Amino acid sequence: MNDKDRVERKGSTIENVDLDAEEVRVNGERYTEADAEDDAAWAEGAARRRASNLVPGGKSLSGGKAHSPVLNVRVPASVKDALDAEAKAAGIGTSKLVRRILEAHMKAS
Repeated sequence: MNDKDRVERKGSTIENVDLDAEEVRVNGERYTEADAEDDAAWAEGAARRRASNLVPGGKSLSGGKAHSPVLNVRVPASVKDALDAEAKAAGIGTSKLVRRILEAHMKAS
């Protein structure tokens, strides 16, 4: 085995193994070459999604591939609870509700 076949990360060593020749078990199940290929395809897709600078399924609010700025605010628990309840009733997330409220306020200004 040479250095190209070994990856070290956070104290773990991963070696290149022929899964057809050696039996490797993950959670009690045999891990096969087909499993490894599926995992590799998933990891490649995940890497592509990260490289696009977007959360899977999410679109940049700023346009293009730019990250949308994040705004953190502190509110009383009663306001948070009311926002959560309203968002749930509307079938949307609290962040989306707050974004709509802020956008409506800025448009009216």
